[in-house]
Amino acid sequence: MIEEIPAPPIEPPPVIIDDEVIYVHILPHSHNDAGWNMPYEGYYSWATSKILSNVVDHLYSNPHTTFNWADTSFLSRWWGD
Repeated sequence: MIEEIPAPPIEPPPVIIDDEVIYVHILPHSHNDAGWNMPYEGYYSWATSKILSNVVDHLYSNPHTTFNWADTSFLSRWWGD
């Protein structure tokens, strides 16, 4: 289980620069390289499946939280499980 990190406020206060309002959106992101340090299936079962499952649990518990995932091969494998 990854450490629980408090969710940021839903509407962060705006940053005002020269009378213009700029909103900053921070998106959590994770990146896995398929086959980089170990075979694809090994990396999937060792780390990736746990990361995705924990993130989904967190998203259900925190509906205003977002998450970005770039590695579609791992996402497809996880979705099929």
